[in-house]
Amino acid sequence: MSPTTNKHKQKRDARSKFASDFDIKGTFVLSVAITSFILALTLVESERNPSDTINAPLAQISVFVTSIVSIFVFIIVERKSPKPLIDLKLLTLRPILLTNVIVLIWGISTFAIFQSIPVLVRTPLPIGIGGNALDVVYMTLPFSIMSLIFGPTSGFIISKIGSSKVILAGSVLTTVGFISILVLYYDALQIAVNLAIIGSSLSLLNVGQININTASTPFEDMGISFGINKLFRFMGSTIGPAFAGMFMQANQTIVNTSYGTNIVSFPSAMSFVNIFFVCSFCLLLLYIYLLLLKGK
Repeated sequence: MSPTTNKHKQKRDARSKFASDFDIKGTFVLSVAITSFILALTLVESERNPSDTINAPLAQISVFVTSIVSIFVFIIVERKSPKPLIDLKLLTLRPILLTNVIVLIWGISTFAIFQSIPVLVRTPLPIGIGGNALDVVYMTLPFSIMSLIFGPTSGFIISKIGSSKVILAGSVLTTVGFISILVLYYDALQIAVNLAIIGSSLSLLNVGQININTASTPFEDMGISFGINKLFRFMGSTIGPAFAGMFMQANQTIVNTSYGTNIVSFPSAMSFVNIFFVCSFCLLLLYIYLLLLKGK
């Protein structure tokens, strides 16, 4: 066999091995499911241009149904795959399922903040704060600082009181922070203080769930478990901005401004209330679930 033929054979063997080791079908179906769901959220709008040819309600229903069907197809594909993208047997273990739910909510909450707070600060009074770009930095800086502080120190806290207590404390504090922003979203100082609380508590949740995931996963499945956890993190990070943008686009109001024109459309107060309410509700459900699991 010539060297050139041997080289081509090695390349074909490498491609064949990659295809057998990587769940291409599962990856494609999961991508369709997530993309369809985010597209359904994106298509939710309060107004449409009469010249648009897209039937918005029909398009929303179509992509949402596509997302639901793709999830069921994904489960079927994963059950039949010899090396699935998500090991369903591993995922159904209670501690690992809990950590993935936590990191999903973490991603949604964190990136919903990144999407909504700058818009809230820049929205004119009396709906928003009426600040400038520097005000956005000043108000979100406490969130980043507390995340930076509690990220590396959460490990020391866990070593003293345990992962379960850290996660319970993190879920309570995050819920309180979002409820406070929900009630006092028009007060700049209160927003900055509550963002600091949320930044620290989300760090506690994140580090706590990683510790539980590590302690609960069999050694031979450690890489798969961390990969699934990362996947749920990216899913939450993708869904968070989408649902925040959905609420801000679906609830618009007209405000008189000096931005070159006298009348400009901005997200209404109800849009920010809905965003912070959904985050609070998700974290409240997480806290209730943690209480039910306490001791198990």
